[in-house]
Amino acid sequence: MRLIGAYVNIKGAFEVPRGKVKLDLMGGDKSKLGPGWTNFDISATEGITDDVASLGKHFEPGELGVVVANDPRAEFLQHVGPVLEQGGTVTVRGNMSNKFFKQLWEGKAPGFEGFEVVNRTENVPNLGYTQTGGVKAVQGQISEIVLKKK
Repeated sequence: MRLIGAYVNIKGAFEVPRGKVKLDLMGGDKSKLGPGWTNFDISATEGITDDVASLGKHFEPGELGVVVANDPRAEFLQHVGPVLEQGGTVTVRGNMSNKFFKQLWEGKAPGFEGFEVVNRTENVPNLGYTQTGGVKAVQGQISEIVLKKK
């Protein structure tokens, strides 16, 4: 594993083919992931301001290469699938008190069937991860799941 900014890169999860978009989904007012990331949030002041259900209005099928969602506060996988390239990854961090994260962790999230689990890690270090909205720090034990589109 190697660090990219403050994020651990598991098996190339953040390496994106040229021309593919790296999306900070539900990243708050602006992306905290660094240069090269597109922020997408209903309250974005930088990036794309819209609801996750509208991803398809902003991106073509297969246009996204990698998606990161920290402590998601909505179901989103079924909206990401159509615009993520085949083999693209979705990395989600959160804790089990978050029903949307727990649903993903347990493989019960809408759209999950279009993905395979690359990695599940419990108790990952908290490197400043924030809840959706980008303000409040994620509390408690953080887990991470990396999914790859089939």
